[in-house]
Amino acid sequence: MTKLMLSVRNADETAAALRIGADIIDIALQDKKQFAACIQAVASAAERACSGSLADMASYSRQNETAGIDFFCATLSENPSATDWDLLTQLAQKHKIIVRLSPQTADFSKPQPLLQRAQQAGLYGVILADMAEDAARLTSHTAVENIRNFIHQAQQHQLTTGIAGALEAPDIPRLLPCKPDIIGFPVARLGASPDKQGALIRALVPSSQHEAQPEENNLGTDRILVRNFILPVEIGAYAEEHGHTQRVCFNVAVDVARVTTNPDMRHIFSYDLILDGIRMLVSLGHIDLVETLAEQIASLILAYPQARRVMVRVEKLDLAPEAMGIEIMREK
Repeated sequence: MTKLMLSVRNADETAAALRIGADIIDIALQDKKQFAACIQAVASAAERACSGSLADMASYSRQNETAGIDFFCATLSENPSATDWDLLTQLAQKHKIIVRLSPQTADFSKPQPLLQRAQQAGLYGVILADMAEDAARLTSHTAVENIRNFIHQAQQHQLTTGIAGALEAPDIPRLLPCKPDIIGFPVARLGASPDKQGALIRALVPSSQHEAQPEENNLGTDRILVRNFILPVEIGAYAEEHGHTQRVCFNVAVDVARVTTNPDMRHIFSYDLILDGIRMLVSLGHIDLVETLAEQIASLILAYPQARRVMVRVEKLDLAPEAMGIEIMREK
């Protein structure tokens, strides 16, 4: 189950994180007195992490000031040096160390060398994060299928995984299918009154300690529509259709259970889930048949508990006449 981590800098933000019900409270390594007060305030209410530079962490470790900390979150530079890796390896012998990686550092095109290095250093995990206060929203510039692939590969290296930083509440339903171990938000990004936004985020990240709101029954269904979504796809059974892409048009209609007469973001089946799912399936490589792709899309959508039935139409646009394809209907 994905855990909710809230990052804090002071006593007021720590109090907000406790009210929201974070599973992990990540405390910035700043003023020693304030840091100690935050650690004490959290007590056993949540797991306690601390974040900062490698130098700060090494200093705290040398001074044996790490009591009550479950793991460290170290910010890794975009081009980590051999000295950085040596220091991480030394710290990992004493503590659980998670490194924060920017999307640029993660290098989605070839993440294996970095993940292997992290595993060899004995690190506890990796978190994709851009913690700058003015950072652009992660999903606005990083494809969800790239995030999913990075997390999958990191978990294959026995690393705890996370996504944090420049996120918003609507990102949560899109990112949870990536199965991160941690999803994190800075309390500072929740606005002047963090409790309301924090409560929504807490409700969107499932937790055994926070009961889901009861759902109303027999309210019928709503229909979610995606029309004329066109992507370049490697598809086709003929030899001449291999080695290049064709334009493919996707139309999807999903009937989803209506769970309440007073919906908010927790109850909405986002069309982003459909778009992200199609992108992910297309990114896996060549597909021989439009029938296969349509079935894969239908199966992916019907795996969501709220989905009841789905229509999927997949059409090749680069063949005469105007379009050729298939339309299927599937239901639970």
